[in-house]
Amino acid sequence: MLTPDARHSALRMRLVDKAETISRESVRPMERIEGIKILYVDGLGGGGGSR
Repeated sequence: MLTPDARHSALRMRLVDKAETISRESVRPMERIEGIKILYVDGLGGGGGSR
């Protein structure tokens, strides 16, 4: 039976071993982004520019 510290250390070692795969898979959805558009919409809705 492992102590809590030993279990925590083993978990950290597994995360380090898998870090490359985790990083690669986490950015995979971004491969489908074709572009990003930033639109200026100040005053949209008749706000009149008052703050």
